Amino acid sequence: MKSHGVIIGVVVDIHKNGKDPEVQTQQRNLRIMCQNAQDQKLCHETLSSVHGADAADPKAYIAAAVKAATDNVMNAFNMSERLTTEYGKENGAKMALDDCKDLMQFALDSLDLSNNCLSDNNIQAVHDQTADMRNWLSAVISYRQACMEGFDDANDGEKKIKEQFHVQSLDSVQKITAVALDIVTGLSDILQQFNLKFDIKPLSRRLLNSEVTVDDQGYPSWISASDRKLLAKMQRKNWRANIRPNAVVANDGSGQFKTIQAALASYPKGNKGRYFIYVKAGVYDEYITVPKDAVNILMYGDGPARTIVTGRKNFAAGTKTMQTATFANTAIGFIGKAMTFENTAGPDGHQAVAFRNVGDMSALVGCHIVGYQDSLYVQSNRQYYRNCLVSGTVDFIFGSSATLIQHSTIIVRKPGKGQFNTITADGSDTMNLNTGIVIQDCNIIPEAALFPERFTIRSYLGRPWKYLAKTVVMESTIGDFIHPDGWTIWQGEQNHNTCYYAEYANTGPGANVARRVKWKGYHGVISRAEANKFTAGIWLQAGPKSAAEWLNGVIIGVVVDIRKNGEDPKVQTQQRNLRIMCQNAQDQKLCHDTLSSVRGADAADPKAYIAAAVKAATDNVIKAFNMSERLTTEYGKKNGAKMALDDCKDLMQFALDSLDLSNNCVRDNNIEAVHDQTADMRNWLSAVISYKQGCMEGFDDANDGEKKIKEQFHVQSLYSVQKVTAVALDIVTGLSDILQQFNLNFDIKPPSRRLLNSEVTVDDQGYPSWISSSGRKLLAKMQRKGWRANIRPNAVVANDGSGQFKTIQAALASYPKGNKDRYVIYVKAGVYDEYITVPKEAVNILMYGDGPAKTIVTGRKNQMAGTNTQNTATFSNTAMGFIGKAMTFENTAGPAGMQAVAFRNIGDMSALVGCHIVGYQDTLYVQTNRQFYRNCVISGTIDFIFGTSATLIQSSTIIVRKGNYDHNEYNVIVADGSPLVNMNTGIVIQDCNIIPEAALVPEKFTVRSYLGRPWQNESKAVIMESTIGDFIHQDGWTTWPEEQNKPEKHHENTCYFAEYANTGPGANVARRVKWKGYKGVISRSEATKYTASIWLDAGPKTAPKSAVEWLHDLHVPHYLGFKA
Repeated sequence: MKSHGVIIGVVVDIHKNGKDPEVQTQQRNLRIMCQNAQDQKLCHETLSSVHGADAADPKAYIAAAVKAATDNVMNAFNMSERLTTEYGKENGAKMALDDCKDLMQFALDSLDLSNNCLSDNNIQAVHDQTADMRNWLSAVISYRQACMEGFDDANDGEKKIKEQFHVQSLDSVQKITAVALDIVTGLSDILQQFNLKFDIKPLSRRLLNSEVTVDDQGYPSWISASDRKLLAKMQRKNWRANIRPNAVVANDGSGQFKTIQAALASYPKGNKGRYFIYVKAGVYDEYITVPKDAVNILMYGDGPARTIVTGRKNFAAGTKTMQTATFANTAIGFIGKAMTFENTAGPDGHQAVAFRNVGDMSALVGCHIVGYQDSLYVQSNRQYYRNCLVSGTVDFIFGSSATLIQHSTIIVRKPGKGQFNTITADGSDTMNLNTGIVIQDCNIIPEAALFPERFTIRSYLGRPWKYLAKTVVMESTIGDFIHPDGWTIWQGEQNHNTCYYAEYANTGPGANVARRVKWKGYHGVISRAEANKFTAGIWLQAGPKSAAEWLNGVIIGVVVDIRKNGEDPKVQTQQRNLRIMCQNAQDQKLCHDTLSSVRGADAADPKAYIAAAVKAATDNVIKAFNMSERLTTEYGKKNGAKMALDDCKDLMQFALDSLDLSNNCVRDNNIEAVHDQTADMRNWLSAVISYKQGCMEGFDDANDGEKKIKEQFHVQSLYSVQKVTAVALDIVTGLSDILQQFNLNFDIKPPSRRLLNSEVTVDDQGYPSWISSSGRKLLAKMQRKGWRANIRPNAVVANDGSGQFKTIQAALASYPKGNKDRYVIYVKAGVYDEYITVPKEAVNILMYGDGPAKTIVTGRKNQMAGTNTQNTATFSNTAMGFIGKAMTFENTAGPAGMQAVAFRNIGDMSALVGCHIVGYQDTLYVQTNRQFYRNCVISGTIDFIFGTSATLIQSSTIIVRKGNYDHNEYNVIVADGSPLVNMNTGIVIQDCNIIPEAALVPEKFTVRSYLGRPWQNESKAVIMESTIGDFIHQDGWTTWPEEQNKPEKHHENTCYFAEYANTGPGANVARRVKWKGYKGVISRSEATKYTASIWLDAGPKTAPKSAVEWLHDLHVPHYLGFKA
């Protein structure tokens, strides 16, 4: 027995009929572990390696699933390398492959988290970190998805590479990660069948069964107390004067660094605390990436009107969407405040990301994210946005993350000719992903240019980008420009039947749901209880000790019977426990195969099964990573393929990061603590699938070469990544039920149910739980007049030379290695024409500007110009805990640029507050992990909020812009890319105002605008408590465009799209779509699931912090529950 393991007694019968009881136990437990798996066969295959004593340990099966996912991600990574070598001369392919490499690395990171969670914890501790595990696994799927999205389907070469990559690798990444995700999602049910004696109620149930106590701001649980204090401090007058930044950026030379990236480069290796970067007023024309190692950065500016990070990279100019980001955060715990991140590519640039975020438990507060398409790319992991302004046209809040945008302004801009506006586009494509976009307490309005055409240019709350797109708009004020349909389909797809789109308690003329779409995936106005799931305390939930201090091992007693029929009791135990562990797996066979390696004493420990699932996912991600390397070598001369493969490598690395978190959660905790981090585990596993999806999406199906590579990658590696990760996800999702069957003696209520069964007590701001009290205090301080004077940034950016750095990327480069504290970067007023990536190491950054009108991060990269969607992002966040505030992130590629991300986000537990995210198509790429947006303005046209994350957009303004309508385009706000059941992904929009920009107003009734469309099979989107303008088409939602009439593309039958308590002329659901996936106006109890406290659920101690605390830690204002 491992020293940190769980001592479990098991009832054993010894039969005399010749059957091996150990095999019986393994088979039984395989069935249990895979019971919730979408792919039963794959689940059994994935878990079948769990044998002997391990067969009685649920943790071993989860570990097997995570290992299988890791293997597949590694394969995908390697394949991206190989494809890069092969197609590297083709610029588009090279960019996509490069992105895939990055994404696979992120996926590996997520799988490492999952694996660490398993290896370091007993099964109870793993169960308590279900939220984290789901987040990490969902992130893997988000990264995979982002990799796929990086390839241009219109380019035959890229399309060929994409298809090869998909077939040979990426499909496996998604499917195997989905196995892990399915397991983690159903971990409570699984553990119950293992008869473990501890509380194995699902975390969500625990949360529902008790009061959710949050501070006055209502941050997500992973925002730490220190960060809440800090953010509260940042609300006060002259707050900047009271903050001592670690780095000061000023492009006028008055700081330590002239660029943000230089400041980030200064981040000290191994830093553990909050690292502050102050970016002084100025326009920082740089492309910034907060590296994943730069954890806990707090970057703040002089206000979004003064500190502006600007870029113009866009898809139309040949940059992949992910790489168009002006600012990209890849680090855990990043906080951005008082800055603008913009992409100035314009509508013609198509995808042009202003801000891209993959940083788990990151946040933007008081920031502007400004672009057109794809302004804000909430790529993966848990993200939170508060008091932000997010603007764009097409899909300008998009991604595959758990994102909450709260108390923000979402401004829909005038799109390009022939385009319509879609605020959100969630990319959730897997069941049980903990991803989606939630907009709460936002004001959704049109920009002045859209206003005259707001009734002729259609503007929608979102569209389901992927099969299980999830978006919730709640407690928001929705302008009359939102089409009565509210949501629109993804052309050529059936995602609207499978997505989850919902609204709750919205007001304003656009909140009338009477004429909303009638899709199966549109849930209408959901109940308060249902909407509660999308409040910060649940939606952005993290486990109690994700990658932080773990509980000591727990001795769990289970009654043991010795029977007398000759069967090996160990095999009996393993078979029984395998059945329990796999009971929720979509692929029962793969689940059993994945967990079959759990044998001996481990077979009685649920944690061992989870560890096995995470290990299997990790192994698959590693294979995908290696394959991306191999494919890069093979195809690296083809630019499109190389870009896609490079993206896949990155995404697989992110997936590995998520799996590392999952593994750490399992390894460092007992099973109760793991259970309490179910929200984290689901997030991390969902992230793995998101990363796999991001990898696949990076290939251009229209390019035969890329399509071939994609297919090869999918078949040989990525398919396994998703399938095996899904096994782990299914187990973690059902962990409460699983642990109950293990008869463990601790509270095993699901966390979300705990929250749902009680009133959600939130502060005046309603932050997701993972924003800490210190972070909240900091953000509260940043609400006060003259707050910048009271904050001492670590780095100050000013492109006029008055700061330490002239570029944001330079400031990010100054991020101290190993920093763990909040790192504050102040970006002074200015237009920062740079492409920024917050590296995943640069965690806990708070980046703030001088206001979204003054601090503008701009870019123009776009897909039309040959850049993969992922790489079009003006600003990409890949770091956990990122907060952006008072900045604009824009992509100025314009409608003609097509996919052009302004802000891409894969940073778990990240947030934007008071930011503008401005673009046209694909403005906001909420790629993966938990994300929160508050007081933002998000503008765009097509799928401008998209991704495969658990995303909540709250109290913001979503502006649907006038795009390019020459090609009969229309506007879609959201496109969730959730591909699998049990992913904790989807897009929730709460308390937002959904409006058309002035340019759209004259055409608001002729240009169709939809709330969303189902991008993938399990797309989920909920719009609640928002005000929806009259410009939203009465259908509300629209289908994904047909692709060769493939029935599997009919996501509107499998998605979850819903609305709740919306107001405004566009909130009438009477004429909404009649899809199976459209749920109409859901009940309050159903809508509760999409409030921050549940939707962005994090475990009690997620790294850097968690439980209902990551938003607390981020110190960004938010609602954990409903606005009212």
